[in-house]
Amino acid sequence: MGRYMQHGKVTCLEHSLYVSYCSYLICRRLGFDYRSAARGGLLHDFFLYDWHKKKPYKGLHGLKHPYIALKNAKKYFQLNKLEQDIISKHMWPLTIIPPRYWETLIVNILDKYCAFMETFNIGERRSINRLQSLLSF
Repeated sequence: MGRYMQHGKVTCLEHSLYVSYCSYLICRRLGFDYRSAARGGLLHDFFLYDWHKKKPYKGLHGLKHPYIALKNAKKYFQLNKLEQDIISKHMWPLTIIPPRYWETLIVNILDKYCAFMETFNIGERRSINRLQSLLSF
């Protein structure tokens, strides 16, 4: 995931770590399943290709990649129903079927927030510092 660019100068791994960490913090504060939110947030973009270049399928990346990410995640990890819901529905409302759980909705919203911040290079230094502190524990 660290080899593929996601938004602006941010890799897919960095983006997923940021979404995962923010989801963990908010779900923990609200008394939700923060472990599943963090895992789902980490794996929500586990599609393993550069979507800016050549895609291994026909169609829109926004519509297809949640299901590719879920397939890849299931191949390498044991996922509960909540984690599967987070991964497959993180692009809602683009993917039509709404989130089933509050944690899915939180990851969904944070994914959009983080993508916006990364794409427009807003608060980049703060985001990078937070990511670096995550990786140095």
